[in-house]
Amino acid sequence: MTFLNNDVVLIVDDSKFTTQAYSRVLLGLGYRVLIACDGKTGLFAAESCHPAIILLDMLMPDMGGIEALRKLKQTSSTADIPVLIITSLSEKNRKTLIHEGAAGYFEKGSMTPETLENAVSTILKKRLLVPSKPDAR
Repeated sequence: MTFLNNDVVLIVDDSKFTTQAYSRVLLGLGYRVLIACDGKTGLFAAESCHPAIILLDMLMPDMGGIEALRKLKQTSSTADIPVLIITSLSEKNRKTLIHEGAAGYFEKGSMTPETLENAVSTILKKRLLVPSKPDAR
């Protein structure tokens, strides 16, 4: 069953500490949170519930984040879901991951509750903006 969840955030990360910390912040902001501990489970969850945004780690077992990002962006049912990369990989990977379709990139060490809130709300606001059609005259 596929349904649209405008208030669901999918966290795909194998770190229990990270998922708990992000969940606490997001639940406090009124979002519903789903957690997947690897890329394969994350892909299944994204296709099943079509979350508003995905927070994706890069270094995970079974399927790493870059492969998961590529599959998300190549699958028609998930291609439009914004993906925010939050990883321990260095900043030098930002350009490549943005080119692969990520909506944003943050190093885990710089992610504070305020940064997380701002990043998620900024990306979701951009997603809600619909370009106006020119007048047909």
